[in-house]
Amino acid sequence: LANPIIGTRALSDIPEWAGRMGKAVIAGIQETGVFPVGKHFPGHGDTDRDSHLELPYVNRDADLLEKIELEPFVQTVSHGVQVIMTAHVIYSAWDDQLPATFSPFILKNILREKLGFDGFVITDDLEMKAVGENIPFESIPRLGSIAGVDLYLICHDRKKTLSLQNQMIQDIEKGHIDKEQIKLSVQKIIDFKKQIRVSSHGKE
Repeated sequence: LANPIIGTRALSDIPEWAGRMGKAVIAGIQETGVFPVGKHFPGHGDTDRDSHLELPYVNRDADLLEKIELEPFVQTVSHGVQVIMTAHVIYSAWDDQLPATFSPFILKNILREKLGFDGFVITDDLEMKAVGENIPFESIPRLGSIAGVDLYLICHDRKKTLSLQNQMIQDIEKGHIDKEQIKLSVQKIIDFKKQIRVSSHGKE
């Protein structure tokens, strides 16, 4: 509850209850024909810093991270959540250099392999200072692709969106980004949009 941006937005400060209530929220949202997004992976409530303003750190050891941060996501991923949003937070026991949004270990080894998540991964807003003041903008497409990001979120600035797109195209052309990885991400998004259309038609 001390977190300045999550605070009472969290479902619970007890990991098991956060997971159980998360599953109920997922089910309720899905019943309306809307696809919920699990956020912010692997957890954002355990820091007293606001990632809109600075880069937060979580310094728990790996064992506690699994018991506290991962537990709600273990439950919700197994319950079928299909979209996960990343956290612009450094979890030093897992990766002391990169925030989760750009960490291959966190997004691939933990989210994909350990938790078995096969949906698509979206970043939190890349205009937040946790990213803007610590990650060079031109590095975002390359770092995100290496980590396994499927969709990049820029909420307010169309010029930045176009710049990110152009940077990604340049990186692909120069061989800095695996083109096949981008194709896989695009296909995930297309498949997801098809699910949304089918779901919305079923609710009419």
